[in-house]
Amino acid sequence: MKGDTIQGLIDDRDWSKNPKLIKFHLNGEINEYSPIQILAFGTDKESYKSFITRIDFSPYKVNEMIENDPIKYSIDTVFARLIIKSKSDLYYVKDLNAKEHFFINTQSEIEELELQKGLINKNGRSGLIVNEYYKVQLKNFMADQPKIASTIEQTNYNIPSMLILFNKYNQIYGGERKELSNKDKTKVELEAIVGISMNYASFQGIHYEDAFAAAKQKKSIKPLIGAALIVYLPRNRKQWSIDNQINYTSYNAIKSGRYKLDNYHDFSDFNFGASYMKLVNILKYQYPKGMLRSYIGIGISNGIALAIKNGYYSHNNIDPQNSDEQKVLNEIRKYEQGLVFNAGVSFNKWKIELRHDRTNGMSPYPDVNNTIKGTQLLLHYRLK
Repeated sequence: MKGDTIQGLIDDRDWSKNPKLIKFHLNGEINEYSPIQILAFGTDKESYKSFITRIDFSPYKVNEMIENDPIKYSIDTVFARLIIKSKSDLYYVKDLNAKEHFFINTQSEIEELELQKGLINKNGRSGLIVNEYYKVQLKNFMADQPKIASTIEQTNYNIPSMLILFNKYNQIYGGERKELSNKDKTKVELEAIVGISMNYASFQGIHYEDAFAAAKQKKSIKPLIGAALIVYLPRNRKQWSIDNQINYTSYNAIKSGRYKLDNYHDFSDFNFGASYMKLVNILKYQYPKGMLRSYIGIGISNGIALAIKNGYYSHNNIDPQNSDEQKVLNEIRKYEQGLVFNAGVSFNKWKIELRHDRTNGMSPYPDVNNTIKGTQLLLHYRLK
């Protein structure tokens, strides 16, 4: 482009790994550019610059390392992301193998800050060695400010730690105001939730299991209200998130009519249920394109029972005067856990969702299984 600056639209993918190509929209045309073709590009959030540089492409995962293997370098052309401007600017590259690299510029070139790792075999024993050579490089680059040496020793090879170091160096160095690029901020949203919950309770291993199972159970349909804090993982265009919800809901397993319990007893007025405050944590994937964005998720729930119903009326057919109320379970566990699956679609600030959960119920007995299966139809509204 011969040094010219051109305004247009860039297909910003919020890259987690530095791009090899970018798409540029201008006057209805779409063109692709590599680091060889352009000097730099920027969005409203960040800035990239093209460099030809030596880069360490040695494996960084221990299971991919080979014992006594030397450090491997290659010459590559990259779009490096500006992290912070300083006397020597700091750049960042995450390559296609998700290995992180930091670079510091020296005039028109950049030099990699090297963190070297490798496996060695000594006397028949294999071990991991780590060479934090980047600290030596940083001390050389910042030699004009010897007070910074202790901070360099505490600097880890990641963006937050590097930012602390360079911000401190900039404060000591002074001079013109330094421009900080955008950090990898976690995106958070707050939602209100309303809906209905349909639940079914079952028992296995209880003394009167067959009798309770034969009785007709009414569907439990109750309201559900709650709130959600959605935490989006950085640099993935809101595809992956952790949804943290607090819900209030309840259920009643009611069996109407009178049924035979055993040779001497009938039962009626079976009523088993609880109202719950539940914490639900879901890992969610959302399709990143379109006005209507579908999503699916899987997670866990943890509930605390606030109020419990646990009884039935036992009719003594031999001596009616001894008829009385009985407990379904003599002891109750107020804490329950469950698995959660959900699917839905989002539009603007709204989401409609179908969710299914299965919990371990309120039985504390190892030989009595009380399973609660629930299906919820939910409406979410984004507040913030």
